[in-house]
Amino acid sequence: MEILHFCPSRSFSGLEQYALDVAVSQKKMGREVGFVVCPGTRLEKECRDRNLEVVEFDPYQILWPLHFWPKLFGILRNDRALRVLHLHSTQELIHLSLPFFTLRGSPLRPKVILQSHIWINHRKKDLFHKWLYSLVDEFWCSSEAAKKSLQENLPIPENKFKIIPYGRDVEGLEREFLDRTEARKQLGLSQDAVTMGTVSRLEESKGILEFLEAARELLMAGPQLHLAVIGGPTQDDPKAVEYKQRLDKTLDDFETNSRSRVHFLGPLPQSYKYLKAFDLYVLPSHQETFSLSLLDAQLAGLPVVGSESGGTPDVVKEGKTGWLFKPKDVSHLSQKLQEALSNRSLWNEYGRHASETVRRDYNQKTVFKNILSAYGSGL
Repeated sequence: MEILHFCPSRSFSGLEQYALDVAVSQKKMGREVGFVVCPGTRLEKECRDRNLEVVEFDPYQILWPLHFWPKLFGILRNDRALRVLHLHSTQELIHLSLPFFTLRGSPLRPKVILQSHIWINHRKKDLFHKWLYSLVDEFWCSSEAAKKSLQENLPIPENKFKIIPYGRDVEGLEREFLDRTEARKQLGLSQDAVTMGTVSRLEESKGILEFLEAARELLMAGPQLHLAVIGGPTQDDPKAVEYKQRLDKTLDDFETNSRSRVHFLGPLPQSYKYLKAFDLYVLPSHQETFSLSLLDAQLAGLPVVGSESGGTPDVVKEGKTGWLFKPKDVSHLSQKLQEALSNRSLWNEYGRHASETVRRDYNQKTVFKNILSAYGSGL
């Protein structure tokens, strides 16, 4: 193989799906691509279904180095075509530290790229982490804001950074979007209502509680206003389950008529298909590195009210494609929602600008070709 992606995660959320999309696109472009996966996971099945070469690694088992490091050394010794090892999380680096250190300067060692998909807000500049991150050749992130956060918190020199935006399958998504009428019919939403909605896991960092609280008075004042959330808590995460209970309790305190216009629709396969059921997309996350659902919503032509955090301001432009508010600030979010609702005449214009931006700057065809070019090393 030429490229080996490393993502031994048990979940199959946006990060894992995006890493898979990148690998599949590279295979379609004629590259020999492998994927390190945790056995028995949805990601492993998806990789095998797409005929990617699979390398099994379970980082949750006892004495995992005895199982995995010999396997990795074997790949590096025997597969002389391997040019790039593409990591998709900073946490994964520890699993590879000894092989990377041992092979430093060796012709067997591939180029090591670490792409950060999550927001880093804690400092790791001690001697151990300086050594650990010195094993990486390039650090990729999705926005200037993410780069700044990484520089503040990790011992990474300026010359190792590359900003690589995310890409979406523009043509494929546009084919699969349901129109507004059909999307609302399938979701059981009123055809006549003004609906503000989001697609999100139900966990504290996603800011759904603040969304509910900010919308309370707006729902009371606007009998045709509805709020909808597609997504649910991760069932094996006790904190996420407890958070859903907090949301339910908050909703129980709403006035009866308002409560009936709040719709928790649960997790849905291919949730992007239903985005046109919304009139206004809301992204209330506390810290959002770069939301793929936001790009999808903009491609669907929706104006956005988003939190001014992470990569969101790179995509949502105040006065052109939507409105920005301070993260965790219920009052400011409520103000911006009211501002958006009071300027419905701008929604079509904002949605058109948003869709044009995604087609121009975040088209998967262009972005994924640029990733191959960014690898270098003869790829």
